[in-house]
Amino acid sequence: METAIFKITQESLTNVFRHASAQKATVRLEKQDGRVSVSIIDDGKGLSEDLVALRPGSYGIGIIGIKQRVQDHGGLLVLRSANPGTVVEVSIPIKNGARNQTISAYSSQA
Repeated sequence: METAIFKITQESLTNVFRHASAQKATVRLEKQDGRVSVSIIDDGKGLSEDLVALRPGSYGIGIIGIKQRVQDHGGLLVLRSANPGTVVEVSIPIKNGARNQTISAYSSQA
């Protein structure tokens, strides 16, 4: 699961760099209520309605990889536009449970 979370975060940040025209991106990683959650938030141009709805044909290989990794671990992927920017939220169940804690948060400007 750790590798999946890393790859999901890596691909999300690659998408920010390639497509968002963002000045800032924030990554938040938490363990809470038997789940690990990662959020990637940028201040870029946002997403189309088709992409937010994950309609087939609206996304490329990066989102396909994220979606597949999330599904492989029984998780949930939510994409949404912010004003401005994009939010990618992933939540994956932890098989053996864990206590609530923020693992890390990182923010960077381009």
